[in-house]
Amino acid sequence: MIGIVVSPELVEIHTGAVMKRVKKSYDEKQILACVKQLGKDSIEDFVKADVEEMRRWTKEQPADLQFDSFRLMYTRFFSNGAENNVADGYNAYMFLKKLDVTVCPYCDDEYLGVVDIDGKQRRTCEIDHFFPKSRYPALAMCIYNLVPSGQSCNGLKMEWEIGANPHETMIESWTHLFPDLPVGQLLELMEPSECRVGFHATNGMEGNVDKLALEQRYERHAPEVHRLLMNLQRYSKEKIEELVKMGFGTSDEIISSNFGPQNPDEKKKALRQKMLRDLTGY
Repeated sequence: MIGIVVSPELVEIHTGAVMKRVKKSYDEKQILACVKQLGKDSIEDFVKADVEEMRRWTKEQPADLQFDSFRLMYTRFFSNGAENNVADGYNAYMFLKKLDVTVCPYCDDEYLGVVDIDGKQRRTCEIDHFFPKSRYPALAMCIYNLVPSGQSCNGLKMEWEIGANPHETMIESWTHLFPDLPVGQLLELMEPSECRVGFHATNGMEGNVDKLALEQRYERHAPEVHRLLMNLQRYSKEKIEELVKMGFGTSDEIISSNFGPQNPDEKKKALRQKMLRDLTGY
């Protein structure tokens, strides 16, 4: 539902670590022969494959995605605790730190993070394989197949192949959240619990909304939806300008106190920013 941006630095760290581990622990010539079957001239280019390439392979060449080296690398070195690493200290923990995604991109409704317990790092999130590694083990270390995920979404998705990958640049435009209210219903006469939000999904997001039960899960936010819509009625742009002139604060301060943070860094780390933007424009 929200997009992920992978920095060029992280792409190079990831592919560099993978290649060092390939040279140390696996049959490089055999892996290269396998990736050439998929139309790639190098292992590095295979690991950097974009979502469309991987989607095409899963549909047209699934038998060529059965070599197991990268699934084993993921299980043994990438995700097997903070003390293990692929190379140069690189593992799931460094991936999450460098990616700097703190809210689940599948639902925009669950925090992701790392905690320290008795001196050891533990993840409070999962790393999902958009194209499941059990079905396509060769894609287990492809960087655009790795999606940081809340435990709820990861548990619901399991081995489903849902439609939209958060690494796709247009994913945020493929869903529009809207108040699912009876026509002509006055907000003032509604109970907050009645003010539910609906999802208008396109371009594969229908599968995400269905398999991850997003509309059902967002029902618990009905009171928040009611509050946002009531504030939208009370604080028109003209009203905000009037309050600014009367000395009640800056425009951003008034908007933040009634709708949510407006600072880009704060917005990035806050839950349900997609819902806030779609319902209110802020």
